[in-house]
Amino acid sequence: LENITYLREIDRLKSEFVNTAANYLQTPLLNLQMGLHCLITEAAGEMTDEQKDILYACREDSERLERLMRDLTDLSRIESGEVAPLLAPVRIEDVVQSAVESFRLEAESKDQSLKTDIPPALPLLNADAEQIKRVLDNLLSNAIRNTPRGGEIRITAARREDYISISVADTGRGIPPEYLTRLFHRFLSVPGAQPGSTGLGLAISKRLVESHGGQISAQSRFGFGTTITFTLPVAREGAMSA
Repeated sequence: LENITYLREIDRLKSEFVNTAANYLQTPLLNLQMGLHCLITEAAGEMTDEQKDILYACREDSERLERLMRDLTDLSRIESGEVAPLLAPVRIEDVVQSAVESFRLEAESKDQSLKTDIPPALPLLNADAEQIKRVLDNLLSNAIRNTPRGGEIRITAARREDYISISVADTGRGIPPEYLTRLFHRFLSVPGAQPGSTGLGLAISKRLVESHGGQISAQSRFGFGTTITFTLPVAREGAMSA
């Protein structure tokens, strides 16, 4: 046995620091984005195409920084218990369909096949629909980004006793075995992964799933694709018939 009180306190202080730092950075970042917008739209005078290209690159980096700050803030709030799930009976097919529609155009732009296999007779979940959609959004975003043109992403669901298991599988390049055990850690950088991620999506997904009483795991064959699976509890019989 080991007393981990001091470790929890360190983690709490770290989360508070991250949240405070992100909040203080919001105002200067907003001012930076407004300035870039004024320059790109030539509100402050005409610019050459080369100058605009530089500004477009700066705007893209500022948007990445904004996503990083938002994810850091969200992760610290989730870890501190501020963002507890609002549990209610949820149809998993509705949440999956909503997530798929959000990414259909992006998948089509890469000639990727985005498929679902959700049995119609699945029971309701006891879950927060918005939080579960965010988990699916994170998984679909990663899958599409790391799957080559013409590949396939498939979402499946099945009942496992008192839980429903949801999987997002892709035909991407896969993950080296030595990185699988740390896949849900913050800021993990897998060699060869496509840019665009903040490195926090899977960490956020893990904490959201665990706050529902579920689990999340990954399987991958390097060169053949990755499957991320998470479980969520089934709603009680009374809620299911409501």
